[in-house]
Amino acid sequence: MEQKKINYPKKGAARKWSKRLKELGNQPPPEDLMRKINGEENKKVAVPKDKNTDLDV
Repeated sequence: MEQKKINYPKKGAARKWSKRLKELGNQPPPEDLMRKINGEENKKVAVPKDKNTDLDV
């Protein structure tokens, strides 16, 4: 019966990851993401082909 090898984290890995995550938290988000969040995207709206504005009275 084989025993499964236990993967222990390497020394200093937690410190390395915490440093990397701290750097990621300090950088500003991408511009295209901010435009989508703020709703500044140009939205295309369908326009009818015939512009008949006559109303039945």
